[in-house]
Formats: sequence, structure tokens, C-alpha cells
Amino acid sequence: MQAEGVITDGTVAKVMALFADYAGLLDRNRDPSAWAELFGPDGVFVVRGRELTGHDALQKFATDSIPGVHVQAVPHLQARDDGGLDATSSFMFMNVATNDLRSGYYVDHLTWQGDRLVFARREIAIMAQTD
Repeated sequence: MQAEGVITDGTVAKVMALFADYAGLLDRNRDPSAWAELFGPDGVFVVRGRELTGHDALQKFATDSIPGVHVQAVPHLQARDDGGLDATSSFMFMNVATNDLRSGYYVDHLTWQGDRLVFARREIAIMAQTD
């Protein structure tokens, strides 16, 4: 865990690894169970007004998700008093079957689970799409 208000290089590396795993486990090496493990035990995923909580619901979402490519920009990070982090970053998603695009923002609340960061909450705000 980090000192209050301080975001170390090691913590930034863990954030980037979490975000890379989020995309990689959906896009390249589809593994719905491992993707669901990126969320804490009570982790929440919100997309299009739908709120999913818990490993089983998250794994089902990942299993049923559209194959594609996720591209995430460098996040803006803010340390919280409880030692967790808030992150906001833009993204683009391409559906590989139709080439349709979606773009918007991820709004994340990250928390520590042992020595790794997990999503306590990830909310997707879609701002534009072609389909």
C-alpha cells in the first residue's frame, strides 16, 4: 500500500498492468474467468446503465462480450485517502466483426487486494459510436 496522496512509479506500473490485462483478457487471450478476477470480490462494472456485481456476473459478461480491440489512453490518476486510486481515461473499442467503433471514458475506482490493484468499480461512459 502507498502513503496517502503519493502515487509511486511502482503503483503506476500496476495500474498500467491492470488496464493491459483488462483489454488483453477480452481481446487477445480471451479468458472470462481471469478477466472477472481483475475486479475485487464486490467489484462493480457499469455499462449502458447496466450494473454487474460479483465474479459470476462479470464472467458471464466477458463470455458474452463482442470480440474486438480495446485501446485505452494514459489515465489521469488521483490518490484517495483510503489508499486506493481513482482513474479516468479515454478509450476506443473496435468491433472486429463489423469494424464499428465506440469511444468514451472509463471512470475507475481501484483498490488494493494484497499487493495488486483491482477494480472496485469501472464505469464506461460511451460518448460516440458508429453502430
